[in-house]
Amino acid sequence: MISPFNLILKDCMITNVKIMNIAQRAKHMYKTYAIPKKNGGRRIIDHPAKPLKAIQRSIVSAVLRDLPVHQSCTAYEPGRSALLNAQTHQDSRYFYQLDFKDFFHSIKHRNVSAFLESSTRLDTEESEIISMICCKGDHLVIGAPSSPILSNRIMFRFDSEATIISQSLGCIYTRYSDDITISTKNDTTAINECIRALIDFIGSPDNNWLRINEAKTRHSSLKRRVAVTGYNITNDHRPVVPRSYKRTVRALIHKAIICNNDEIELDKVLGMVAYIEGSEPGFIESLKGKYGPEVINRLRKHNTTGH
Repeated sequence: MISPFNLILKDCMITNVKIMNIAQRAKHMYKTYAIPKKNGGRRIIDHPAKPLKAIQRSIVSAVLRDLPVHQSCTAYEPGRSALLNAQTHQDSRYFYQLDFKDFFHSIKHRNVSAFLESSTRLDTEESEIISMICCKGDHLVIGAPSSPILSNRIMFRFDSEATIISQSLGCIYTRYSDDITISTKNDTTAINECIRALIDFIGSPDNNWLRINEAKTRHSSLKRRVAVTGYNITNDHRPVVPRSYKRTVRALIHKAIICNNDEIELDKVLGMVAYIEGSEPGFIESLKGKYGPEVINRLRKHNTTGH
């Protein structure tokens, strides 16, 4: 059986010397830029050059794809989504959310190398080379195709333990990338005990590379608005897209189709419509009722033809 490392070499049509050369130069093979965050601030993106990106993608298929991902992890995997994350908590009454600060940057080269050596058929030297290719210098970055896939697999043990802790206290645990949600159908005592236990677990020596973003921790209950990974949980226990988002979509459709505003990206509008329809079947029909079926057909025609 061909080794995973040799499979990468074959897939990318490169030699041992070439992949070592790329690994040594990898941290210089990124274009860095910033994009605005939804809630303010800027997000740094490190986009790898084509040769580096091709190897990172090959690493995903040859080494990472078949490694276990815990069922509580709801991001970056086929069949998992922000909606699934919200649906997992839809029957709960009390919620606690936190996120990890600089999540990808907190996953260091040493974490990646140790994980690959212990969890794959890569030897020590191969694990080191692959780690150099997947990291920009000392850590993972947003923008590399290998980063989200690696993070989920590195977090498998953490997710497993966090799930066991939560379930033992009558709570539900999920992780959507760096966003953790804990909820319970029981009273506040259960969720408070779970929070204390998980914070202790995060602070343990095995997890000391993880840092909680204190500014983004929040308690909530169905007595007030509850938002989980972009969806509001209603009092009748349904995840729905916020009304403000739907107003934005309707305004964009009006500008793009009714007002013939060419600056509106129709592909983006279609994606937003599909996002709403995923949790609220019938939204497209409501748009047809408001704007007429020909408007939605024009959007779909654009998506089919690519014009």
